[in-house]
Amino acid sequence: MFCFFVGIILFGAPVLDSHEETLMLSTLLTLLTVFPLIVHTGVETAMQLLFGVKTYGRDTIIEMLVNNAILTICGAWLGAVVIPLDWNTPWQVWPIPCYLGALGGFLLSNVLTVFKMTLMSAAQKYPVLNALVYILNRCQTCN
Repeated sequence: MFCFFVGIILFGAPVLDSHEETLMLSTLLTLLTVFPLIVHTGVETAMQLLFGVKTYGRDTIIEMLVNNAILTICGAWLGAVVIPLDWNTPWQVWPIPCYLGALGGFLLSNVLTVFKMTLMSAAQKYPVLNALVYILNRCQTCN
C-alpha cells in the first residue's frame, strides 16, 4: 500500500491537500491488485509474478489475477486523464476518476477472463473454435 501511495504522489497527486483521498486510492489499488495474488500464491510468488520475474505458465487463475492487476493499474492511470479538463463536474475531482478507472479496468479484466474461459469451454464442443483459443493462448505467451 505504501508503494502505491508513493507512486501516486510521484505521478502528481496533491500531497498535503488530499492525502486521505490518495491513501484511500492506494488502499483500493492494493485490495484489487496485490491482495488477491498474495492470498492465492503467497507473498514471495506474488511479488515475482507482479514484477515479471516468474511466469505463470498455463495456470488460468494466476493469469486472471495478474491481468486484473495490470488492467486495474492501467485503468486508474487512464482515469486521471479527465482530471485536468475544465468541466467543473463533481465526478472530476481527485481521485474519483482514478477510482472509476481502477474499477473499470478490474471489471474489464474479469469480463475478458470470462470470455476466454467460455470460449475455451465451447472449443471442446465445437472444434472450429480451437483456432481462436490457439490465438488467445499465443497472445498470452507473447506478453
